[in-house]
Amino acid sequence: MQLARGGILAHVGPSKTDDAGWRVSDVDDEAAEPEGSSRVYDELLGAAKPLGQLGEFLRSRAQTRSHRLLESYLRLTPFLAAFAQEAHLLDWLLGFADLPSDIVDLAQYAKGTTFSGVEALLSGDDDAASNQGRLLMEVEFLLRDFAADPRRVQKWAGLEPFERSRQFSFGEVRKRVEQRHGIPKGFSFPDRAEYQVHSRTAHPSPPDPRGEAPDLATDLFFGMGDLLTHFDRVIVALVEFAEVVADPTDQRDVPDPPEHGALDRARADIGEYMSRLPGVTPGREPIPMNWAEDARSRVVRAHRRTGSAPPHEPAD
Repeated sequence: MQLARGGILAHVGPSKTDDAGWRVSDVDDEAAEPEGSSRVYDELLGAAKPLGQLGEFLRSRAQTRSHRLLESYLRLTPFLAAFAQEAHLLDWLLGFADLPSDIVDLAQYAKGTTFSGVEALLSGDDDAASNQGRLLMEVEFLLRDFAADPRRVQKWAGLEPFERSRQFSFGEVRKRVEQRHGIPKGFSFPDRAEYQVHSRTAHPSPPDPRGEAPDLATDLFFGMGDLLTHFDRVIVALVEFAEVVADPTDQRDVPDPPEHGALDRARADIGEYMSRLPGVTPGREPIPMNWAEDARSRVVRAHRRTGSAPPHEPAD
């Protein structure tokens, strides 16, 4: 297999398709018609009185999800197609790369985590979506750690849960990755600050005094962009691991990847948007570990203060 460093990665870079590659028709919409169980769920929520406040909460969530999904179709079309294409890229990679079963399970976990994050965003649960982003960061750094020493996969899988969480926590894994990259003392990848921001939603806290995002489309854009970025990084880390463990005697060619024009468009939109935010530096260059709290906040929720519109929403 042609898996020299960068061999597979070259296949998941920018697509050579035009803008037609990101139309909403690219989204796999097999479930457009509700199944019987969905109709029953809707009917139960319609008769929510016996369920009391729980029924009202569930009905509100269902209405929010429907409204936000429609908003996403109308104003953030590329992102919905991008998630579908990113998932197809993952399946494409798992379909031909010879990977340990634990790695395959970890990759499938990342896909499910991403989809759960999207569902949480559509349901209006930003905290749950942020937590899914945190889990994707953990998967990415595990894969980067395993790429440096594939023997760690078996060790990770064989440890008791408590010991595994100690030896392979995000902090410990990140430190090992940083040491291998020669990050100087007092500096860290910006992922450290971003992980801290994501982790805040895992604990009770007072409402954010900065309030809500300027509008729903901006909030959805940022939330989906965050999830898509982390899922994208998981796949890149998986490619790096696959190249390390590939059999050098396997001369099969890498098969053509699935269409990913929508993913390319979404990647470009995210990069363009982030470049307009004050205090946010593109890329993942090391930053001081004592970076100001105010700056750390800008990593994830910068749009709440700037009010800047995403690329598909012209600023007023």
